[in-house]
Amino acid sequence: MPAYILPGESSDERIKYVQWILDKNHHIKAIKEVFKNRNNWVEVDFDCEYSRDTAMNRIQEKEGEWLRLIPEKEKARD
Repeated sequence: MPAYILPGESSDERIKYVQWILDKNHHIKAIKEVFKNRNNWVEVDFDCEYSRDTAMNRIQEKEGEWLRLIPEKEKARD
């Protein structure tokens, strides 16, 4: 998620907001704010695609179009 759209003054506040949204999801490995591609992002690391997709649907139902998870493509392995 782009960090600039999340409520909160600090990284900790934005991470806590994402944790609150994903409350019942037990498949989260980590939530952290990172700087990638010239922007700040809040990254959520899931242990499987199914739980990621479930979280994406939950956020869409709960928050509407203003907030959504943007899945990062996995890099191809040689």
